[in-house]
Amino acid sequence: MENLHMVSYATEIARLSDSSIGVLYYSMRRSGKTVYGISDGYWDTTENNESVFPIQSKTAPDAKKVFKKLVDSWKRLPKYWRPEDGGATEVKSSLEFSERRRITKIGEKREYREVLNSTIYFVSSSETANDGDRTTYQVTDEIGKVDPPLDVNERHNINKECVLRGTTILGFIYAASTIEDFEKFAAEEAQTLWNRSDSRKRLPDGFTDSGLFRIFLPASIGLEGTDVNGQPFVDEWGYSDIKSTKAHILSMYQAKKGKDQLSYRRKYPLTIDDSFALASGGNNYSKERLMSQMKYNTESSPSPWIRGNFTWLNGVRDTEVIWQPDPEGRWMAGWFPKQEDRESKRLP
Repeated sequence: MENLHMVSYATEIARLSDSSIGVLYYSMRRSGKTVYGISDGYWDTTENNESVFPIQSKTAPDAKKVFKKLVDSWKRLPKYWRPEDGGATEVKSSLEFSERRRITKIGEKREYREVLNSTIYFVSSSETANDGDRTTYQVTDEIGKVDPPLDVNERHNINKECVLRGTTILGFIYAASTIEDFEKFAAEEAQTLWNRSDSRKRLPDGFTDSGLFRIFLPASIGLEGTDVNGQPFVDEWGYSDIKSTKAHILSMYQAKKGKDQLSYRRKYPLTIDDSFALASGGNNYSKERLMSQMKYNTESSPSPWIRGNFTWLNGVRDTEVIWQPDPEGRWMAGWFPKQEDRESKRLP
């Protein structure tokens, strides 16, 4: 469909870049994120010798399910898209593109055939599951749904080193997720990873802080189903009726209240802020009104809103207060009064 075409283009841009080790992709539920990732990883692995492709998800059983999905698809591929494998009767934990095992008779000279010597397998969700390994492709599925206290940022920092040698890129990381409740899952860490992957903000080596490029596609692209008039959201050619789909999703936002509305926003986001809808608890304010204000801040205001902190000049208290932009800051500001209208000292 249209959304997977867009992800394919974005992924290829990241792969061709000399300052990216992969992509971070957030979107709605059931948008084909996982299938695309394992498909791209399969082609990458079978096109190159000595490839190493681990699959990771929110738990080890979930990673096994993703791996099984890949294997089931692999079994149905034509032979010319299936390089020689190890010939295992049942593929349980790894798919190895190696020479088939056979017994050599006494005195028989063993001849070795040219094979890929590449492997696809699944690993646990732990932070150190890939530590020390050289990997050519990684799928990190549902990073916004892991159970705390697992830190997906620290896990990514470890995974990142598996596809790098200094600043030389050895492999590719495909990380994807739909974001869920901040309290139930470690979604706040997924938001931090998103902020670290802003391609407009680079480190001295040219990479983003995470090394990834980020992708977000709204739920108005690729949503399956029909509107109230029975017209499909996606036509027979795979293109979305964005106007109709967006109107449907907004009507669902308005129809739902409280936690149900926030949960629906995260599952079917129209903006990245919808993906990070506020936690289900922790304050006494109306979450719906806070979300509406956040949406206004990012979309409706004529002034650019910038996140940051108010700090004392040079760190000296009771002097001048200055504004310090910070993507992790506590406040968002879009306007400041004139200098002569500001108080230079704290009130008694």
